[in-house]
Amino acid sequence: MLKLKLVVLVLLIVFTSCNKDSSFDQDENLNQSPEERKLKSVKDSLRSEKESLKDDLQKLRDSLNRIDEIAPAEMIPDSQETSQVPNDPEHFTWIIFLSEGPTEWFMKDDSEYGIAYRVSIDQVEIYRGLYIEKVSFQPEGFGKKLTYVKEVDIVNKLNLFGEATSTLEFIEWIDYKTFVFQVAGNKYKAEIDRNENVSIKPVK
Repeated sequence: MLKLKLVVLVLLIVFTSCNKDSSFDQDENLNQSPEERKLKSVKDSLRSEKESLKDDLQKLRDSLNRIDEIAPAEMIPDSQETSQVPNDPEHFTWIIFLSEGPTEWFMKDDSEYGIAYRVSIDQVEIYRGLYIEKVSFQPEGFGKKLTYVKEVDIVNKLNLFGEATSTLEFIEWIDYKTFVFQVAGNKYKAEIDRNENVSIKPVK
């Protein structure tokens, strides 16, 4: 019984305190001039807009992070190179695998530049395609750009039936311009030359 009385007493104190706070706010509003009330309203509105902008900014950051994960290289042609990036976006839509090899750095006009190749595999229905992509790094690694995309015709190079491409898989990079892939139960080594041509040899 004593415990019940204590609980009731605490509730009465809390209720009374809340009423006092509410009365204080009302009294304060009554004592304010119209200009002060208007200013308070503007401040409250600005505070609400600030919180809304914070939420929008966080959503934008989350979206940018997702974009970085999906497209690690900016798809903007390098003005110093002949762009061979396809205008058809379907290649990027159907990609199921992407791997970037080591970066090769070199000096040019007293600045350090870099290039790296990527292997991408796309799939439409059961058919898979092998692509070579080239990305370039501007001085000091700033500004990563996709400058080159080329399909490797493995059907004709390896005398494959179209259905056999469904087994196409990337295995590993050997160096920045050489990689190993597998198709139809066989492993092959692909090497990219200075002209972006790809030579393919079986791995014994």
